[in-house]
Amino acid sequence: MQAIRFEATVGNDHVIHIPAPELPAGTLAEVIVLVHSRPEPQHADVTQYFGQFVRFDSLTELNQHMDTLRED
Repeated sequence: MQAIRFEATVGNDHVIHIPAPELPAGTLAEVIVLVHSRPEPQHADVTQYFGQFVRFDSLTELNQHMDTLRED
């Protein structure tokens, strides 16, 4: 058994790429991921979304809209 230590960052596609040119193609490898730290989640300022939501004049209009969404 051979060990290769490699530090990687998870990409935006949620994939970890581990280049290992010293291993021939088709080599079976077991990968154990040790997470050192996770980035802090960034909380969005909800005021940036004001004006982007559908507005309804009554609860009846809101319920009709919700019914059409449920049908989809």
